[in-house]
Amino acid sequence: MTKKLSRGESPLAIPPYDIAIVRAIQDCIAGEATPDQQQRAMKWIIEQAGGMYEQHMYSTDRETTFSLGRQFVAQQIVKLSILDRTKMLERSKT
Repeated sequence: MTKKLSRGESPLAIPPYDIAIVRAIQDCIAGEATPDQQQRAMKWIIEQAGGMYEQHMYSTDRETTFSLGRQFVAQQIVKLSILDRTKMLERSKT
């Protein structure tokens, strides 16, 4: 099981992972992941690597900027996961 980054830990620290995460990510990339592995991989990418639900104010501008960049990627993934595809299809037809 992975742990969440503790508050105050540098956003430059490598997010924690275990063998299940490594396997899930690799199987996703290979197109061979089970539904559980796909969900595990996306959860890790959004929450751990992307820091979606973490505080993004740090003691230096560089750490804050880096952390916000990670969060931006996570936000784009979440946005695309909830986007209404039918509306996009309707718009593309007009």
